[in-house]
Amino acid sequence: GAASKGVSSFTPGKGSFMVPSRRKQFALTVFVSLVSFICCVAGWNALAHRAETPAKSRILQTPNAASSTSGVPAPSPVFATWTVTSAADGPANVANCPGPGCRLRDAIANANDSDVIVFDAALTAAPVTITLSSGELTINKGIQIIGPLNKNLTISGNNVTQIFYVNADPLGNPKDVAFQNLVLTKGNGFSAFSGLIGSKSGGAIGIRFGNLTVNNCTFTNNVGDSGGAIFNLFNTLKVTDCTFTGNKGDDGAGG
Repeated sequence: GAASKGVSSFTPGKGSFMVPSRRKQFALTVFVSLVSFICCVAGWNALAHRAETPAKSRILQTPNAASSTSGVPAPSPVFATWTVTSAADGPANVANCPGPGCRLRDAIANANDSDVIVFDAALTAAPVTITLSSGELTINKGIQIIGPLNKNLTISGNNVTQIFYVNADPLGNPKDVAFQNLVLTKGNGFSAFSGLIGSKSGGAIGIRFGNLTVNNCTFTNNVGDSGGAIFNLFNTLKVTDCTFTGNKGDDGAGG
Protein backbone atom coordinates (compact mmCIF):
# COMPACT_ATOMS: atom_id res chain seq x y z
CA GLY A 1 0.00 0.00 0.00
CA ALA A 2 0.95 3.63 -0.03
CA ALA A 3 3.30 4.88 2.66
CA SER A 4 2.83 8.17 4.50
CA LYS A 5 5.61 10.74 4.51
CA GLY A 6 8.62 9.76 6.59
CA VAL A 7 7.28 6.30 7.52
CA SER A 8 7.92 2.96 5.82
CA SER A 9 5.01 0.53 5.70
CA PHE A 10 5.34 -3.24 5.79
CA THR A 11 2.31 -5.54 5.42
CA PRO A 12 3.07 -9.25 6.02
CA GLY A 13 -0.42 -10.53 5.29
CA LYS A 14 -2.92 -9.41 7.91
CA GLY A 15 -2.32 -6.22 9.85
CA SER A 16 0.49 -3.79 9.30
CA PHE A 17 3.70 -2.62 11.08
CA MET A 18 4.75 0.99 10.87
CA VAL A 19 8.54 1.52 10.83
CA PRO A 20 9.66 5.06 11.85
CA SER A 21 12.05 6.97 9.64
CA ARG A 22 15.73 7.27 10.58
CA ARG A 23 15.28 10.86 11.79
CA LYS A 24 12.48 9.89 14.14
CA GLN A 25 14.42 6.83 15.27
CA PHE A 26 17.36 9.05 16.22
CA ALA A 27 15.12 11.50 18.11
CA LEU A 28 13.46 8.63 19.96
CA THR A 29 16.85 7.16 20.92
CA VAL A 30 18.04 10.53 22.28
CA PHE A 31 14.82 10.95 24.28
CA VAL A 32 15.05 7.46 25.82
CA SER A 33 18.73 7.98 26.68
CA LEU A 34 17.97 11.31 28.35
CA VAL A 35 15.15 9.82 30.44
CA SER A 36 17.41 6.92 31.47
CA PHE A 37 20.18 9.32 32.50
CA ILE A 38 17.79 11.40 34.65
CA CYS A 39 16.43 8.27 36.32
CA CYS A 40 19.94 7.01 37.03
CA VAL A 41 20.97 10.31 38.63
CA ALA A 42 17.84 10.37 40.81
CA GLY A 43 18.36 6.77 41.85
CA TRP A 44 22.01 7.38 42.71
CA ASN A 45 21.06 10.35 44.94
CA ALA A 46 18.42 8.29 46.75
CA LEU A 47 20.85 5.47 47.40
CA ALA A 48 23.50 7.88 48.64
CA HIS A 49 21.02 9.48 51.05
CA ARG A 50 19.85 6.07 52.26
CA ALA A 51 23.41 4.96 52.88
CA GLU A 52 24.22 8.12 54.83
CA THR A 53 21.14 8.18 57.10
CA PRO A 54 21.80 4.99 59.12
CA ALA A 55 25.34 6.19 59.90
CA LYS A 56 23.97 9.38 61.47
CA SER A 57 21.40 7.36 63.42
CA ARG A 58 24.05 5.03 64.76
CA ILE A 59 26.04 7.99 66.08
CA LEU A 60 23.02 9.38 67.93
CA GLN A 61 22.12 5.98 69.36
CA THR A 62 25.60 5.17 70.68
CA PRO A 63 25.96 5.98 74.43
CA ASN A 64 29.06 8.09 74.84
CA ALA A 65 29.25 10.07 78.08
CA ALA A 66 32.50 11.68 77.01
CA SER A 67 30.96 13.25 73.90
CA SER A 68 28.84 16.37 74.27
CA THR A 69 27.36 15.83 70.79
CA SER A 70 26.18 12.24 71.27
CA GLY A 71 22.75 13.29 72.54
CA VAL A 72 22.81 10.51 75.16
CA PRO A 73 23.17 11.43 78.88
CA ALA A 74 25.74 9.67 81.03
CA PRO A 75 24.28 6.77 83.06
CA SER A 76 23.31 7.56 86.64
CA PRO A 77 25.69 6.29 89.28
CA VAL A 78 24.59 3.31 91.34
CA PHE A 79 24.55 3.97 95.12
CA ALA A 80 24.90 1.32 97.80
CA THR A 81 22.81 0.52 100.87
CA TRP A 82 24.70 -0.72 103.93
CA THR A 83 22.79 -2.71 106.54
CA VAL A 84 23.91 -2.59 110.17
CA THR A 85 23.48 -6.02 111.76
CA SER A 86 25.35 -5.58 115.08
CA ALA A 87 24.89 -3.16 117.98
CA ALA A 88 28.54 -3.45 119.05
CA ASP A 89 31.14 -0.71 118.65
CA GLY A 90 34.90 -0.49 118.34
CA PRO A 91 37.54 0.67 115.86
CA ALA A 92 36.17 0.67 112.30
CA ASN A 93 36.73 -2.49 110.27
CA VAL A 94 35.47 -2.31 106.70
CA ALA A 95 35.78 -6.09 106.35
CA ASN A 96 32.80 -6.53 108.68
CA CYS A 97 30.34 -5.26 106.05
CA PRO A 98 28.33 -6.73 104.61
CA GLY A 99 27.74 -9.51 107.07
CA PRO A 100 26.39 -10.46 110.50
CA GLY A 101 29.07 -8.38 112.26
CA CYS A 102 28.50 -5.11 110.40
CA ARG A 103 28.48 -2.32 113.02
CA LEU A 104 27.40 1.29 112.48
CA ARG A 105 31.00 2.51 112.58
CA ASP A 106 31.98 -0.13 109.99
CA ALA A 107 29.11 0.85 107.69
CA ILE A 108 30.10 4.53 107.87
CA ALA A 109 33.70 3.62 106.96
CA ASN A 110 32.48 1.64 103.94
CA ALA A 111 29.96 4.17 102.66
CA ASN A 112 30.62 6.57 99.80
CA ASP A 113 28.84 9.78 98.86
CA SER A 114 25.06 9.30 98.47
CA ASP A 115 25.10 5.84 100.06
CA VAL A 116 22.41 4.90 102.59
CA ILE A 117 22.89 3.15 105.93
CA VAL A 118 19.95 1.22 107.41
CA PHE A 119 19.49 -1.23 110.28
CA ASP A 120 18.53 -4.86 110.04
CA ALA A 121 14.92 -5.52 111.05
CA ALA A 122 15.96 -8.37 113.33
CA LEU A 123 18.36 -6.04 115.17
CA THR A 124 15.67 -3.45 115.88
CA ALA A 125 12.69 -5.75 116.44
CA ALA A 126 13.04 -4.85 120.12
CA PRO A 127 14.63 -1.72 121.63
CA VAL A 128 18.43 -1.78 121.19
CA THR A 129 21.20 0.66 122.10
CA ILE A 130 24.53 1.22 120.35
CA THR A 131 26.87 2.53 123.06
CA LEU A 132 29.91 4.25 121.56
CA SER A 133 33.26 3.04 122.91
CA SER A 134 35.69 4.39 120.28
CA GLY A 135 34.86 8.09 120.21
CA GLU A 136 32.42 10.06 118.08
CA LEU A 137 31.20 8.85 114.70
CA THR A 138 32.78 11.15 112.12
CA ILE A 139 30.75 11.80 108.97
CA ASN A 140 32.94 13.16 106.18
CA LYS A 141 30.78 12.05 103.24
CA GLY A 142 27.34 12.88 101.93
CA ILE A 143 25.39 9.91 103.33
CA GLN A 144 22.03 9.10 104.93
CA ILE A 145 21.60 7.13 108.15
CA ILE A 146 18.02 5.89 108.51
CA GLY A 147 16.81 4.16 111.64
CA PRO A 148 13.68 2.01 111.97
CA LEU A 149 10.26 3.63 111.92
CA ASN A 150 9.52 2.13 115.35
CA LYS A 151 12.49 4.17 116.70
CA ASN A 152 13.74 1.16 118.61
CA LEU A 153 17.33 2.19 117.86
CA THR A 154 19.22 4.38 120.34
CA ILE A 155 22.78 5.62 119.92
CA SER A 156 24.45 6.63 123.18
CA GLY A 157 27.58 8.64 123.83
CA ASN A 158 27.57 7.15 127.33
CA ASN A 159 28.20 10.67 128.74
CA VAL A 160 31.77 10.35 127.46
CA THR A 161 31.78 11.30 123.78
CA GLN A 162 29.95 13.37 121.20
CA ILE A 163 27.79 11.06 119.06
CA PHE A 164 28.15 12.48 115.51
CA TYR A 165 30.78 14.91 114.22
CA VAL A 166 29.79 16.11 110.73
CA ASN A 167 32.76 17.39 108.73
CA ALA A 168 31.59 16.70 105.19
CA ASP A 169 33.99 18.44 102.79
CA PRO A 170 35.78 21.42 104.34
CA LEU A 171 36.98 22.63 100.91
CA GLY A 172 34.04 24.89 100.14
CA ASN A 173 31.77 22.24 98.68
CA PRO A 174 29.61 21.04 101.59
CA LYS A 175 27.89 17.69 101.12
CA ASP A 176 24.37 16.70 102.14
CA VAL A 177 24.01 14.50 105.22
CA ALA A 178 20.74 13.17 106.65
CA PHE A 179 19.72 11.40 109.88
CA GLN A 180 16.27 9.91 110.29
CA ASN A 181 14.38 7.90 112.95
CA LEU A 182 17.25 7.91 115.46
CA VAL A 183 17.27 8.33 119.26
CA LEU A 184 20.46 10.14 120.31
CA THR A 185 21.22 10.24 124.01
CA LYS A 186 23.98 11.02 126.52
CA GLY A 187 26.24 12.73 124.02
CA ASN A 188 29.06 14.83 125.49
CA GLY A 189 30.21 17.66 123.22
CA PHE A 190 33.01 18.71 125.58
CA SER A 191 35.03 15.69 124.52
CA ALA A 192 35.28 16.50 120.82
CA PHE A 193 38.27 18.09 119.08
CA SER A 194 38.89 20.89 121.57
CA GLY A 195 41.31 22.62 119.19
CA LEU A 196 38.63 23.55 116.64
CA ILE A 197 36.20 26.46 116.75
CA GLY A 198 32.87 25.27 118.12
CA SER A 199 34.17 21.74 118.48
CA LYS A 200 33.04 21.43 122.09
CA SER A 201 29.48 22.21 121.05
CA GLY A 202 26.68 19.85 120.18
CA GLY A 203 26.53 16.87 122.51
CA ALA A 204 24.64 14.69 120.03
CA ILE A 205 25.69 16.33 116.75
CA GLY A 206 28.45 18.82 116.04
CA ILE A 207 28.45 20.20 112.49
CA ARG A 208 31.60 21.87 111.23
CA PHE A 209 31.09 21.50 107.46
CA GLY A 210 28.14 19.93 105.67
CA ASN A 211 24.43 20.49 105.12
CA LEU A 212 22.47 18.39 107.60
CA THR A 213 18.83 17.31 107.55
CA VAL A 214 17.46 15.70 110.72
CA ASN A 215 13.99 14.14 110.59
CA ASN A 216 11.90 12.30 113.21
CA CYS A 217 14.76 12.01 115.72
CA THR A 218 14.77 12.24 119.51
CA PHE A 219 17.49 14.03 121.50
CA THR A 220 17.70 13.33 125.23
CA ASN A 221 20.20 14.27 127.94
CA ASN A 222 22.99 15.56 125.69
CA VAL A 223 25.44 18.25 126.85
CA GLY A 224 27.81 20.68 125.14
CA ASP A 225 29.29 24.16 125.29
CA SER A 226 26.90 25.72 122.77
CA GLY A 227 23.98 23.56 121.82
CA GLY A 228 23.48 20.62 124.13
CA ALA A 229 21.89 18.57 121.32
CA ILE A 230 23.06 20.12 118.01
CA PHE A 231 25.61 22.76 117.11
CA ASN A 232 25.97 24.07 113.56
CA LEU A 233 29.07 26.14 112.80
CA PHE A 234 28.68 26.61 109.03
CA ASN A 235 26.28 25.63 106.24
CA THR A 236 22.63 24.58 106.48
CA LEU A 237 20.74 22.71 109.20
CA LYS A 238 17.13 21.56 108.74
CA VAL A 239 15.28 19.88 111.63
CA THR A 240 11.75 18.48 111.25
CA ASP A 241 9.49 16.43 113.56
CA CYS A 242 12.16 15.99 116.26
CA THR A 243 11.86 15.89 120.06
CA PHE A 244 14.35 17.53 122.46
CA THR A 245 14.34 16.61 126.16
CA GLY A 246 16.85 17.29 128.92
CA ASN A 247 19.64 18.67 126.70
CA LYS A 248 21.96 21.30 128.19
CA GLY A 249 24.38 23.83 126.77
CA ASP A 250 26.67 25.84 129.04
CA ASP A 251 25.74 29.06 127.26
CA GLY A 252 22.08 28.31 127.87
CA ALA A 253 21.35 26.82 124.41
CA GLY A 254 20.01 23.40 125.28
CA GLY A 255 18.72 22.47 121.83
